[in-house]
Amino acid sequence: MSLPHGNRVAIITLSRDNPEELFTTVRSVKLQSTPPDQHIVLDSSKKAHQHEMRAIAEAGGAEYHWVEPRGIYPAMHHSLSLPKPGSYLWWLNSSDRLAGTNSIELAKVAIDASQVKSKGHWVIGQLIRAKGMALSLHRIGDTGEKFAGLLEKGLTGLPHPSTLFYSSSLDSERTYLGPRQIAEDYALGLQFLDQWGPPYVSPAPLAVHALNGFSYQRPIRDVWEKIKTRRSLAENWTLIEEMRVLLSTLPLGFIERLSGLAVHRIPSNWWDRQNWGSVHFCSEPGALSWPFCCDAVIGSLQDRPK
Repeated sequence: MSLPHGNRVAIITLSRDNPEELFTTVRSVKLQSTPPDQHIVLDSSKKAHQHEMRAIAEAGGAEYHWVEPRGIYPAMHHSLSLPKPGSYLWWLNSSDRLAGTNSIELAKVAIDASQVKSKGHWVIGQLIRAKGMALSLHRIGDTGEKFAGLLEKGLTGLPHPSTLFYSSSLDSERTYLGPRQIAEDYALGLQFLDQWGPPYVSPAPLAVHALNGFSYQRPIRDVWEKIKTRRSLAENWTLIEEMRVLLSTLPLGFIERLSGLAVHRIPSNWWDRQNWGSVHFCSEPGALSWPFCCDAVIGSLQDRPK
């Protein structure tokens, strides 16, 4: 059967100043029974580490690119232009690794199945979490619909180490990844869910995510722990205000998810009819430029609890 998208896989590894972590990731790719169609290392290391980082990448058969250190999500945005057209993008960052020696083969099987059973825009595999020598299976769900429900309720993050996005489905007119520094992969999952529907979920573990590794963000965990203890909208608003001060780059769509309020798609004329003066907790209009927004948030800004 001729599949509309093919199953080309491009692994993108972001790294910075840690040769040991990069070696772990590159080695796991090099040991695959089915190699990726493309492996790109996008490195932001200081000059003292660049030579060693390049050597590790090239020894593993990966393309090495250096990019100015501006944070993990700007690097992800930069990496969108590097894979060959028509690839499934797989962000496997430094310190994370593939789950087994046949992970790419299993990913391609899932890609093929996604184009037969769903729309083939994105694929998610199960994820193994590693903390030191301890491993635990983080089950994503049995179906795309089940995972989508969890994602919409804010009960799970996007497991980007085991998620593949079809590059041509990344609409150039949408800002999927921007200059912010927190939860952009989560927002990317929400946008794909809105535009393309639920992902195809593979039952196979595809990747091992290193907790406290390069792509692990402690602030996300801290925020979720605080949210669990909140019992009222007033308490949530207090936390949101604190987050805007401490994490000024936090996208509004993610804040709304944390607040537990319903999320609706922004009408096309939304920007023209807003009272920007009331949106005082958002430092710049650009932080609102996401295709998800909560009408309840905007409507209650004037009357929010003090």
